[in-house]
Amino acid sequence: MNRGASARVGVFGIGLSAYWPQFEGLRERLEGYQRGIETRLENMGAEVVSAGLVDSAQAARRAGATLAAAHLDLVMLYTATYATSSQVLPVVQAVDAPLVVLNLQPTRTLDYEAMTTGEWLANCSACCVPEIAGALTRARVPARAPRSERPAERSSSFSPNSRRRAR
Repeated sequence: MNRGASARVGVFGIGLSAYWPQFEGLRERLEGYQRGIETRLENMGAEVVSAGLVDSAQAARRAGATLAAAHLDLVMLYTATYATSSQVLPVVQAVDAPLVVLNLQPTRTLDYEAMTTGEWLANCSACCVPEIAGALTRARVPARAPRSERPAERSSSFSPNSRRRAR
């Protein structure tokens, strides 16, 4: 990235295509959350390249091609809901840019008494992060996962090493 130039940030969210027919409005809701993230990045001065919500291995390959062609400075993976590593690895392995995993719950608290499966899926961003972290580690893809539980611990790393994976 040139000094003074906007950072080119690729964003993709993840979910499972099997959920969409089961939970009316879930996909649209998650896409709205992702658009909010993209808008915030743009408002901070980033040039955002969106690969949309990746919900299958085929969509992951398309998203990887889209983001690779954009020559990004950074990739942000938004864990919108539960998904498997097949929605992630084809994307991040295609792109030569640092990866940040965004584990952001869209609501401050959950109303457990009124909870439904669809509502849970709209809020369970964290549920796939351990699986994704394990897949990234096995594939030797360095990643950062910002968190804000304690001010002294702003992020954690999944990577067994700090170098970019070998091509």
